[in-house]
Amino acid sequence: MKNRNRRQGWVLGVSLCGLLAVGLLVGCEIDSAESAVRQVNLNVAGIYRNPNSGGLVVTGSSGAPISQFDLRQTGDRLEAIDNNTRVYRGSIGSVTEGTTPVASITLEGTTTAGQRATLSGTIEVSGTDATMRGTWVEDALYGTVYGKATVDPTPTNPPIGSLTITPAGPLSLTVGATQSFTASGGAGTSYSWSLSSSSLGALNGTTGATVEYTAAASGNQTVSVSDGEATATVAITQSGGTNLVARLAARPGS
Repeated sequence: MKNRNRRQGWVLGVSLCGLLAVGLLVGCEIDSAESAVRQVNLNVAGIYRNPNSGGLVVTGSSGAPISQFDLRQTGDRLEAIDNNTRVYRGSIGSVTEGTTPVASITLEGTTTAGQRATLSGTIEVSGTDATMRGTWVEDALYGTVYGKATVDPTPTNPPIGSLTITPAGPLSLTVGATQSFTASGGAGTSYSWSLSSSSLGALNGTTGATVEYTAAASGNQTVSVSDGEATATVAITQSGGTNLVARLAARPGS
């Protein structure tokens, strides 16, 4: 009886250990989801030094003086290596857009004296010139941060292409003919179509990148597409044949 109880206790212990291991693995997966890199439209990577002769980037730190930060960037993630080969890691917080964008930053690491340090501040970018300003906090010390660097031009989003309709026109259609139109470019893929005269023809839809137009009567028609910001048009001259609407109305039994 005692041996059976011992075996049951051993099995229960192994099961609990297994559940604990699974819990730890799940916890690791959750943490990894939080470590996703966020893309930012600002480049702050560069070698920051105090422009004043003999000046330090950090004033008021423990250990060996810090005269330089080699700042590297991947998305919003930052890594800075000082002149003493100490590594500090952190991220970009918010970015204020404008002619001189400003990014808030945080970096953490340890000095050559083994003291934990946190750099909190901003980097202002004007063309290829970047200026770092902030505070340096250790357990028993408080200092300031100031440095300048040359950075690559701030990345910008590619320009939006002009909104166009294919075929571009002007076009000539006979009454009863159909023509497909396709929109491209502009602010996106949310397109809205319309006609200058619904009595001269009809579209098979009013949204989407491609629509089909049917000429119903002689006259001058205009097909338009809008992306919410711009509008493109195609002029159509319609002639020949009998008015399609009249033909449909004249059918027996109609």
